[in-house]
Amino acid sequence: MTNNKTLPTELLLPAAKIVSREIAAAIAPYGLAPAQYAMLNLLGEQGVLRPSVIARRLDIEASTTTNTINRSVRDGFIERATDPHSSKSVTVKLTEKGRGILEDARQSVAGVEAKALSGIEEDQLDMARQVLERIIANLK
Repeated sequence: MTNNKTLPTELLLPAAKIVSREIAAAIAPYGLAPAQYAMLNLLGEQGVLRPSVIARRLDIEASTTTNTINRSVRDGFIERATDPHSSKSVTVKLTEKGRGILEDARQSVAGVEAKALSGIEEDQLDMARQVLERIIANLK
């Protein structure tokens, strides 16, 4: 299928597609779309954020951020509040329901990651991380 002259990008795209599909399937039982999972995961790590910060950190368009926030508020995963530092801005944070769903979804995603990385030695994984980080840095 591949040889030593195969470009990494020829492998990255199919790998990303397969992993994305598997993660989407793993989080679907929780009522989450991939964009929602990414947002909830970020909020779980960072706490209360402005939508503009979410968009920048997830590298998504403002309209995508707004749509994902609206869906997540509707689903009860996050809530909006007026920013205490600026009455013209809003912030979003996880609800109790969102925190619970996030923990379950993280476990499911960890299962996908474990399956994807099965049989890969730690030194190979370290090298893969370095290569992927360099690709990302080169293209940012």
